[in-house]
Amino acid sequence: RRMSQSISSAFFPIRAVIAASIKAIEGLSVLPTTEAVVNAADIFSSQRFKALIEEVREEYDFVVLDAPPTLAVTDSRILAGSADATIFVVRWDDTARDAVQQSLRQFASTGTRITGLVMSMVNLRKKALYGEYTYGYYGSKYGSYYAE
Repeated sequence: RRMSQSISSAFFPIRAVIAASIKAIEGLSVLPTTEAVVNAADIFSSQRFKALIEEVREEYDFVVLDAPPTLAVTDSRILAGSADATIFVVRWDDTARDAVQQSLRQFASTGTRITGLVMSMVNLRKKALYGEYTYGYYGSKYGSYYAE
């Protein structure tokens, strides 16, 4: 059973959701959701979901909630209400500045404080062409982490 199916079932115990759905990788557990949920906002706003979050907080050192793009659906803004910290991820050289600003305003309107910002898929070689960054130390040491 997937998380969304189990949460919407009032009689399915949360512990069983976790045990049946988590896929373990050494040191990492993942509780997937289905690809399409009729109204994810209803699930993420439910008492059952809040109880799930509280239970996994007791079990794990860190709980990361991944959400779709902020402007596409309300999921990220709703999930931020269950989070201790919110990290805003922006795809480098792809996400429009206006989209970032509008997203940040939407978070602010819900009282969500953005704890940090991550630039994803940074192409250091291309960035170096702009003259703002030299590939240098970080590129040689961590270059394999970034897009080519």
